[in-house]
Amino acid sequence: MGNEFKNGDVVVLKSGGPAMTIEEIKDNKCKCQWFKDNSLKYNYFLVHSLENVSSKIKTDKNSSRFVDRTIKVR
Repeated sequence: MGNEFKNGDVVVLKSGGPAMTIEEIKDNKCKCQWFKDNSLKYNYFLVHSLENVSSKIKTDKNSSRFVDRTIKVR
């Protein structure tokens, strides 16, 4: 899989960590946001350090909320 991301994609760092949502992409960097302890966090990451896991996230059929946000990275 290439490094083709779009706003709204769910990604993780290739080295592991929480599932994050891409908010903005600019100059080979992605601004990602995630929650930690009920607080919204964000930071910028280089595109090559991220893995797209949007297709691995399970969602509830009756809701847009994520059921399982735990992503296992190999």
